[in-house]
Amino acid sequence: MMWHLGYKTVEDFKVRFDKALGSGEGFSAAASNCFQSVMFAFNEACEGSLLEILIRFIELYIITIVRIVE
Repeated sequence: MMWHLGYKTVEDFKVRFDKALGSGEGFSAAASNCFQSVMFAFNEACEGSLLEILIRFIELYIITIVRIVE
């Protein structure tokens, strides 16, 4: 899941960067703006993914404990 998010982030950066350069934005400004917006989206996606992973881990832990007690 995390690999997919990383790949999607790089591809999104490429698209946004090309559009920014095509609209006449300077190289440095385009790189900075695209990086900030893409990293914000990446961080939001990671928070959701990490929460999912944590919930699954806790569920598995509880199932294991229940099996041991039974």
